[in-house]
Amino acid sequence: MAIPSEKDIELPLLQEIEALGGEAKPDDLYDKVAHHFPQLASSDQELRYPKSGQLIWLNRVHWARMHLVNKGQLDASTRGIWRITDKGRERLGVVPPPPPPPVSTIGALLDREKQQIRAQLHELLMSLHPQQFEAFAGKLLENVGFTDVQVTKYVGDGGIDGYGNFEMGVVKIKAAFQVKRWQQNVSRPEIDQLRGAIQGRYDQGIFR
Repeated sequence: MAIPSEKDIELPLLQEIEALGGEAKPDDLYDKVAHHFPQLASSDQELRYPKSGQLIWLNRVHWARMHLVNKGQLDASTRGIWRITDKGRERLGVVPPPPPPPVSTIGALLDREKQQIRAQLHELLMSLHPQQFEAFAGKLLENVGFTDVQVTKYVGDGGIDGYGNFEMGVVKIKAAFQVKRWQQNVSRPEIDQLRGAIQGRYDQGIFR
């Protein structure tokens, strides 16, 4: 496997974001950054972590991006947009463009703060170990009305990350849940696997 380290990915990632005008969506960057590494074969880019199913290459690019955010070289204030900062341009030796006009209204300021909080929360969730993420999902379900929530053991969970009860009036639904942090939609085989796992044991299955 010839997947480069997060540190090695940092500079090419900055270069490609700057080449796209200073900001870009993640999907526009993966292939461009990959071209900086001739040893990175297409088969390497398709490798996944056995437990989470995440693509290792995409995950490593996201980690490199998070390191750049922590260094102040990328801006994480807008979800889904990776934007280079003046510090990032300094690392590239590029003269930064003039600063944007100041926020003129309280509403715009609040919107910007909300976007930044969402982006920071997304970064935090992406950085959790899969076992920690499953525990977080259990706590989240408790806060939206589930009771008796149990998170299954991390290894050999049979396709179910946890289960609990959800009360709708006089009806109590026993539901199992499976949590994912994928960039893409959950595939049909994953859904079929959950259906098989809950058959005869639970009333409903939930993907989160």
